[in-house]
Formats: sequence, structure tokens, C-alpha cells
Amino acid sequence: MRIPGRSIRHPAVVAALAAAAGAFACDGSREPVVLPLDEALATQLERHEALPAGHFLELAGEDEPGRRLMILGRLVRSESGEPLAHRFIEFYQADSEGSYDETDAGVEATARIQGSVTTDDDGLFTMSTVMPGDYGSTKLNRHIHISVPGADPEAYDFYFRQFVNDGLRSWAENSDQAILVDLQVAPTGMLVGSAVVPAKRVPEAP
Repeated sequence: MRIPGRSIRHPAVVAALAAAAGAFACDGSREPVVLPLDEALATQLERHEALPAGHFLELAGEDEPGRRLMILGRLVRSESGEPLAHRFIEFYQADSEGSYDETDAGVEATARIQGSVTTDDDGLFTMSTVMPGDYGSTKLNRHIHISVPGADPEAYDFYFRQFVNDGLRSWAENSDQAILVDLQVAPTGMLVGSAVVPAKRVPEAP
């Protein structure tokens, strides 16, 4: 499925990326620390892995180069925390080398790695992919783009706390369109994170 192009590069994001690039130059080679999977997340992983196919998205196939990453997601109303059941969510990302490999040059939303999923009765969904690479020249700015059709705004982004630089982390912690995901590592080496997507002003289902 092709996701329509959209512009979400808010000036604040651009400024944060630029500032972070300079701030992180002194320690850009450090290796992120990711703790082992704990019991609570392991239990959540079992539930999400058992979701029916319609609620489980393999965004990047097993043959895609890169470290495997699984997001255990839940879509809710930002205003109330109410789960949003049977809602459509779209994703796209760069590959492990940081390339979007767009169908339309310069339009990131036409990235090669893209897909969609529908939430279950409890607003749950699971996404299996690879960790995206750093985008451009900025270190540790790994992210996955999210679109929630009908929400206002529709655009959100997953950032990964252990794979985001200090400047961008500070911006993301204060943004209502950025979701910082804490990652743990499974015995297989796969990265696992639990994430709530708080969508704003979503209309009632027809």
C-alpha cells in the first residue's frame, strides 16, 4: 500500500536535529545500553505475538538487513486514554542504513519500508521490523513515522530512548507528536518496546 505524502518536519524538529548534531559530536561513538527483557514485557510480548494476522504487521520482512525490532503497541485517545478499537494505522521508516529509498524522490512517505495495521478490540497492534538507521548526518536519531487517519494531527513518530541523542530526546519528551519507546533485548537479540500512541481528536467510528 502506498501512503500519501505528508510534511511533518516541524521547524522545531529541524532545529533540534541541528543542535543535537553538534552537541553529540563528542560522544557519538558510544554504544547504547539496552537491558534484558524483564518478566512484565515478556508477558506482554506473548500476548502481542498471539494477535491475529490483521493486527500484526511485518513492516520489514525477515530477509531485511538490520537488527530485529518489535513494537507492542496500543492506540488510545489522547484526551481520555480510551482504547481505539479497529482503527487503521500507517507506518514508514528508513532501512538499517538510514535510507528511505523513496518511490518518489524526496517524498519520505513513499519509502520502500511501509505498511499498515488495524487495532484489535483493545486498541492493540504488533509491528515487526528492523531498527532504522541514523538519518542524514545526525547521530542517534532513529525513528519510525506513524499516521493515524482522522486524527488531528495525523502524524506521530516513534523514537527510541536508547538510540536517540540528547538534543532530540529533550525535544521529544516535550512533543505531543513524538513517542519515546524504552527498549529491552530478548534472548534472541531482538529489540522489544512497548508503546502507547495517544492520538488527538479522533472522530467516533461510523
